[in-house]
Amino acid sequence: MHSPHPLDPCSDRALNLPKCALQIALPRPEFSMSINQARPTRAFINLSGRIQIEQLRTRRENLCHEHEATQQEATNR
Repeated sequence: MHSPHPLDPCSDRALNLPKCALQIALPRPEFSMSINQARPTRAFINLSGRIQIEQLRTRRENLCHEHEATQQEATNR
């Protein structure tokens, strides 16, 4: 059993999106251009009915970010 391609419109599991959002969002070049394939991506329909695509930080980036934040706090004390 092969795993579905993350950009496969038939797979709503891959990015945890509703299928309709995936099909609307991904064929449009301005969206797919800004999506970094290596990064977890979340798309959803916001309250004004627009599709919003969020790139989630990778775990490594989160750790770096947290480290910087704690360094900053230490300096502020």
